[in-house]
Amino acid sequence: LWTVVYLGSLLGGAFGTLEAIAPGFSRTIGYLFVSPEQRLEMVRNEQRQRLERLNRTLAQDPNKVDAYLERAALRQMLHDRQGAMADYDQILRLQPDNVQARSSRANYRESIKDYTGAIADYTALLNQNSDLPWTYVRRASIYYQLKNYRKAYADVNQAIRHDRSSAMAFELRSRIRKALGDKKGAIADEKTTQALHKQMDEEP
Repeated sequence: LWTVVYLGSLLGGAFGTLEAIAPGFSRTIGYLFVSPEQRLEMVRNEQRQRLERLNRTLAQDPNKVDAYLERAALRQMLHDRQGAMADYDQILRLQPDNVQARSSRANYRESIKDYTGAIADYTALLNQNSDLPWTYVRRASIYYQLKNYRKAYADVNQAIRHDRSSAMAFELRSRIRKALGDKKGAIADEKTTQALHKQMDEEP
């Protein structure tokens, strides 16, 4: 009996130590011994609890931007489109120049095919800072999907001007050039894309 008690205390101490070193360890172990349906329900319960905690935090402090950011991301995972957008909107009312919120809202709008809203947010980001190659690429990609090839071409050129190591930018420009009938330019960009990918693969 004392041996069992002793071993139990050792195991309890070991789990306590692991939980202290890696928070969430015990929860992760728990996931291994349940069915996929039970695991999904556990995750949903944790998300609901987290949402309730954030709701309480914001009820106490309606100006806590970090809590809005966390809740917006959580609401996206919960497919609460209206709630997520409301949180991003509130952050930008409180802090119109908040780059993280503007960028997150732009990406989210793009993912839900609100292309007009996404373009507006990417444009606002570029008005704040014109040296954002990735933002030019994202806006160029939307223009390309909308078949506005001239604007897409202008944006992807800006992206490449700021960053000539972006394989994604050259690959996008190749597709844009092809759509514009510039076959020679499209082939040249395809070759550059392949060279950049090869260079990345060879890097240690």
